[in-house]
Amino acid sequence: MYYSDDDDAYHPPYLRPHRTNYKSLYDPKLCHDLPEEGERIDSLVDRGGRSYFPAIATNVDETTCTFIVDPLDHTAFGPKTVRTFRNKYGYIAVTAFGFMLFQNEIKDSLKDFMDSLKKDEGTTPRYEDFINRTKDRTNSLPLVSSNQAPTETDSTSRSGTYKGYATEWNNTGEVTQDVKSTLVFNDDGSVKESGLDALDGPYTIAGKWRIINGVDVKVNWKETYDDFSVTVSGNVLEGGNKTRIKGKFRSSFGYKGTFEIFK
Repeated sequence: MYYSDDDDAYHPPYLRPHRTNYKSLYDPKLCHDLPEEGERIDSLVDRGGRSYFPAIATNVDETTCTFIVDPLDHTAFGPKTVRTFRNKYGYIAVTAFGFMLFQNEIKDSLKDFMDSLKKDEGTTPRYEDFINRTKDRTNSLPLVSSNQAPTETDSTSRSGTYKGYATEWNNTGEVTQDVKSTLVFNDDGSVKESGLDALDGPYTIAGKWRIINGVDVKVNWKETYDDFSVTVSGNVLEGGNKTRIKGKFRSSFGYKGTFEIFK
C-alpha cells in the first residue's frame, strides 16, 4: 500500500510507477496516461485517507480511454472501471502559441507600414499615437496590491480553472473520471462558465454562491450537457495558496456521486 501525506494535493485515481509507454502529449488522438494491458498500477481507494493499493490494469480500451482496475488484494476493494481523457490540451497549447507568433508578425508589419507613411508624408504615424494613448490610459489606472487579503465580496480570488475528479455510481458500478471546470464567481452571487468531463464531454455551468456565517462559502450550480443535466452542491475550501471545491451531484438519469476539484 502507498500512502500520500499531502492533504492539499490533488490525488489522481491511479499511479503508474512501472510505466513503459511514454507517448507524445501533443497527439490529440491518444488517451492521457492510459496504462498498458496487464500493467501493475497503484489505485486510489480512500480519497479522504489518500491510500493507494496495488492493482492490475485489464480490459484497456484506447477507443474509449477506459480500463478496469483489478486489485491484487480483493479484500481492499473490488474491480472498478476508470476513464481518462484524450490529449487535447497540449495540442491546443501548441496551436495558441502559433497564433501568438502570427499576431506579432501582423503587428510588426503594421508598424513598418506606418513608418513608411511617415517618410512619405512627413506625418506622425497613427500607430505610434495609438501606442502612446494606450500607455497613458494604462498608467492612469489605480494600482491594486497583489498582497491584499480577499474580502467576502472579493469573488476574483475564487474564479479560475479547477481540475480534479468525479466518482459516480450507476448501473455498471463505480466510475471515476477526470474533470476540468472554469468557474467565474460574480459579486452579484452568481457563478457560471463551462467545463469538460473525460467521460461525459463538455457542459455549461450556471448557479449561485453565498457565504454562510461570514466564513463558509457554499455553491450550487447546474451543469447542462448535450442530452442530460447535473445538479451540483458543494463547499469552497480556501487556505494558503490553494482553493478546493468539494461536494456531491445528481444527474437527470438519477445517478449520484461526489467530486473534488482544485485550483
